[in-house]
Order: sequence, then C-alpha cells, then structure tokens
Amino acid sequence: MGDAEAICEAVIRANMRFVPIKTPEQQSGLVLHRTRHLLIRQQTAVINTIRAHLAEFGIVVASSATSARVALPFASILSAARRAGTLSCISGSSF
Repeated sequence: MGDAEAICEAVIRANMRFVPIKTPEQQSGLVLHRTRHLLIRQQTAVINTIRAHLAEFGIVVASSATSARVALPFASILSAARRAGTLSCISGSSF
C-alpha cells in the first residue's frame, strides 16, 4: 500500500524531480566499485586476523598491507616449527 501512496504523491507534486535510468556502462562502473570496496574490506579483515595471530606469538606487525605481506613468511615458519615440534611454546596449540 505504501508504494501506491508514494506513486500518487509523486504524480500530484509538480516540483518532483525524477532520476534518469542508469545506462549499462554506469551500472557496470558501480558494480566494479562495490566489488573493489568489498575486496578491500575482506583483505583488511584477513590482514587484521593474521596480525592478531602473530601477536599471540609476540610478533608485532604494523597495520599496513605491505607489512602484513612481509610478515606472512613468519606465519609459515611458525606453522612449520609447530608441526616439527621445535617450538615448545606452541606444541600444544593447534593451527
């Protein structure tokens, strides 16, 4: 019922402005921007998760994406050391 009332109200008002329909090019540009924004948010979440896990082992990583990429080998080293049993501090934990 609300949609019908809004349509009637729009028809009655003389100063109502209508928005033109977006072209396929405009829509594809918006989709591209929304997708990029989503990927950046997901990347940030993964980086923050990695930083948190490394911080549990005393490895402090700056909050930039570049610093996280540099720290990724440390995560691999910790995981390999845990599997080999060479780090007693994490031998009981599970990755």
